[in-house]
Amino acid sequence: MQAQLPVGYQANLFGTDLLLQLNIQDPLIKLSPLIPWTDFDQPFAKYYTQDLGAPHKTIRLMVGLLILNQLKKTLQENILDLK
Repeated sequence: MQAQLPVGYQANLFGTDLLLQLNIQDPLIKLSPLIPWTDFDQPFAKYYTQDLGAPHKTIRLMVGLLILNQLKKTLQENILDLK
């Protein structure tokens, strides 16, 4: 099932649009709107600097990767428990 595009959304002229490739029935896609992403900005902001080193990745990306990592570990533990 294809994702519904937001009202006023302009499609990408030169490439394949990511929103059209996503399966909106995927559990991770359904989980995303339930996570209070803005609640992570303030606590994690102190670990980021504007003027030092390479440009930083977004806090949402980093938190999302940590969540995926934890879900993967939990899944692996559950599989091992089944053996």
